[in-house]
Amino acid sequence: MHPTLDFFTIQNMDFSFAPYHVVSISNFISTMQALSYIIVDRWQSYERDCHTPFFAQYDVECYFGVCLQHTSAAAPTELAVSAWQSTTGLNMAP
Repeated sequence: MHPTLDFFTIQNMDFSFAPYHVVSISNFISTMQALSYIIVDRWQSYERDCHTPFFAQYDVECYFGVCLQHTSAAAPTELAVSAWQSTTGLNMAP
């Protein structure tokens, strides 16, 4: 995911090339909310990145992980949701 942009690119992984569809964080969140998911947890992994030569505005400095829960499932613990909201400042409840 990218902080603000949606785009397609090709990632050079030294041993192969892979096409990527990179989505903005806000578009990903709104799409998941429209599908009745809430975000229970979110994290960043700085072990991986995606750089686009000659177009630095498209660089992805880290990968993102997201734990989602469908609203039809048992409600996530309020503690987990509260912890995520306090660290991000975002309210992801539908």
